[in-house]
Amino acid sequence: MSHLYHSALLDIDEKTMLKESLVKYVSHLQKRYFKDKNISEDFYHGQMDYIQSVVDKLHLNDLYKQ
Repeated sequence: MSHLYHSALLDIDEKTMLKESLVKYVSHLQKRYFKDKNISEDFYHGQMDYIQSVVDKLHLNDLYKQ
């Protein structure tokens, strides 16, 4: 296991599962915002910013590097 994929909180499998869950959540948010139009722009962007902060804190983008 590379040190890039390890954190004190989550191992590589846990990070992968979290990443996949976040992708599904983003897809759900996009559907609600762009297609269904049942959430506000402020809510949508706030959630996307929150997701980005989680991705940054847990270094989930590192999963795409190899």
